[in-house]
Amino acid sequence: MRVTGYVGGSAEIRCPYKKGYETNSKYLCRGECQISKKDIPVQTQQGETEATNGRFSLHDNSTANTNVFTATITGLTAEDSGKYWCAIKTGHFKADWYAEVADPKLTQTEGVGFDRERRDTIYENMSPMSDTSA
Repeated sequence: MRVTGYVGGSAEIRCPYKKGYETNSKYLCRGECQISKKDIPVQTQQGETEATNGRFSLHDNSTANTNVFTATITGLTAEDSGKYWCAIKTGHFKADWYAEVADPKLTQTEGVGFDRERRDTIYENMSPMSDTSA
């Protein structure tokens, strides 16, 4: 899947997930998303369906039984380039679920390209991390 945006514009990242995680906290993670060093620009709390933090917003459309949450970045800048992950908190002492979303190549003239190799479904590509601290 390819999501494209341009400097000054916005990008929308759709994150399908497995049934059963509807009330779990969802978040967008930027960079390598290491256990001890996560850069989380936006995150819902458990049971919430929406969150906003500056230019980043997240909406979980679980009420429509679609099991997709959407992260939106507005006012895109060159600094928004890098790797992103869709993630779901799975509970205490359990590893969160991650799916690599993007490794955008963003320039002032070319725009943003969010590349994701998509197989059958995103959640099948998710794998638990080894630790849930942080």
